[in-house]
This record gives sequence, C-alpha cells and structure tokens, in this order.
Amino acid sequence: MPTSTPAPQSGLTGSYFANKTLSGTATLVLVDPAVNFVWSYAAPATGIPADNFSVRWTGFVVPQYSQTYTFYTQSDDGVRLWINGVQL
Repeated sequence: MPTSTPAPQSGLTGSYFANKTLSGTATLVLVDPAVNFVWSYAAPATGIPADNFSVRWTGFVVPQYSQTYTFYTQSDDGVRLWINGVQL
C-alpha cells in the first residue's frame, strides 16, 4: 500500500491551554496560518474557556524581503513576544 507524506503547513503552531499560565498539557494544538484573532467574548475553540486561557505560538517567520519588520501585539490580559530567544 503506498504511503504519502503530508504537505508542510504554513503558519505557526498554536498550543492552546485552558489556563492563564501555559501550564500542563495543551488542550489543543494546531497550525494557525496567521496570528490575527479577535475573540472578544468567545472561546477560541471547543474545550478552551472564553476567558482565562493562554496560547503559545511557536515556529519560524520567514521574511519575504530583506528589510526592517515590526511585530505588533495587543491583548487585554497580557502578552510576551520572543524572537530568537530574546524577550522584546
């Protein structure tokens, strides 16, 4: 029987936790093609509460051009941005 290798997915791996501390085992892990969400009062996914949850995105951002890029974050409870192992 032939086997196939899944095509690589473009995006960042999101590990979703049903707590605010990124602790324990992630309730859900999936590849998010973009990190640009407006959840407001809704839960991000089934099994994740609408409030008091956390997400850790990991992966690589490959720039299309050699130039300066700016990353923006916005949240109502807190956010940390790490690039190349350095917290900005």
